[in-house]
Amino acid sequence: MSTNLRISSFNGVLLAAYFIPTWIMIAFRMMVSPIHSFYEQPNIAIAFFVSDQLQLASTGTVRAVWLLALGRLTVVVFFAVFLAFLTRP
Repeated sequence: MSTNLRISSFNGVLLAAYFIPTWIMIAFRMMVSPIHSFYEQPNIAIAFFVSDQLQLASTGTVRAVWLLALGRLTVVVFFAVFLAFLTRP
């Protein structure tokens, strides 16, 4: 492990410790039941924007939900890579 840890590295570890488990659970719920989980609390602002402004049909809404879940999983992967780079010698 690197001996030159900075406050920003510590803050990054704290952010990763929050985002990785939380966003994985949200993304998997979005994959299992897209429409129901789209209107839950973590996604409600995006859901209202998509439904009001884009006026998508149900299949388009499901695709938007899956795209949002893919984006969340991408962020989780970047945080995991950050932790891997931080812990390597």
